[in-house]
Amino acid sequence: MKKIILGIGAAALAIVLASCSSEPEKTVFVENDKKLEHDDRVPVKRFWKDPSAVLSNYDKIIISDVRTDLQLEKSWMEHSGASAVIGSEDKDLKELAAYMKNSFTKTIEKGPCRMKLVKDKGPNTVTLELAIVKVVADKPIIAAGTSVGLAVFKPISLCLIPVRSVVSHETHSPMNAYIAIEGKILDSQTGKELVLFATDAQSQGTLLDLNKYTSLYGNVRDIIDKWGAQLVEVINTKPLETGNKAKEIVPGQHNYSIINF
Repeated sequence: MKKIILGIGAAALAIVLASCSSEPEKTVFVENDKKLEHDDRVPVKRFWKDPSAVLSNYDKIIISDVRTDLQLEKSWMEHSGASAVIGSEDKDLKELAAYMKNSFTKTIEKGPCRMKLVKDKGPNTVTLELAIVKVVADKPIIAAGTSVGLAVFKPISLCLIPVRSVVSHETHSPMNAYIAIEGKILDSQTGKELVLFATDAQSQGTLLDLNKYTSLYGNVRDIIDKWGAQLVEVINTKPLETGNKAKEIVPGQHNYSIINF
């Protein structure tokens, strides 16, 4: 019976997703997104670099605390995950921001990385500022009853929710983990913007084993870890100066779905 209910819910969700139009989302942390463009040399969706900046002159990097105060609007579908249901979304988001800073820090420290991680502003030093602007958790329409050790499946009557409520902005399937970030690379002394970017990623499968269920953001963390490795790859490759395309490290490279009740 559970398999039948889950199958019906997934089918209804797919129908609604297929019927939703979408518009590109504007940035909320990067002030002027009109100058952001796609560049095949760097593995982000949209990107801008100050033409006068010589990034190879910088050999040190500061990672600021990751911001979560600026959020893109979520559709009802994206907001139907377990984190929203159990009321821990704000807390989980702040913990995810701390995880991102820690993950990037560890990846740079372990290296090899052309830039040295530092805490203080100074010459030849950039500051990396990041903002998580949208997260869709891994497990939609499911809440984990951790206090009693039970999983509670909460189907939503998709047909009763007007499709027009989500057409005003881009909607991503909540059946897989999704995260969008925006970032700035600044000269640490002058505050001059050297690089601006916006990117996102979605896992290629849904991992769900409620017997070992520990985090709403398991697959999102996998994406973050891959982004940290990607940052080091870009720093070392210097694609905008060498012309060599940075190797893309694709988050969530799995095409399976584990659903185990």
